[in-house]
Amino acid sequence: MHQQNSEAREEKEQLPERLPVLPLRDMVLYPDLVLPLNVTRTATQKLVDDVLMTDHQLMVVSAQR
Repeated sequence: MHQQNSEAREEKEQLPERLPVLPLRDMVLYPDLVLPLNVTRTATQKLVDDVLMTDHQLMVVSAQR
């Protein structure tokens, strides 16, 4: 059963060629973890709004200062 779940997840997780990127500072985000995001920059707010209005996929990366 675990293998079936893994295969279904792989099919579901097909990534597009391009994704919007959301850099995070002072935070680490793990798969399947739900955390609130404090989005204060106008450009970042627009990015999140655009993602919510379209396919709901974005890439999150850890950024250093």
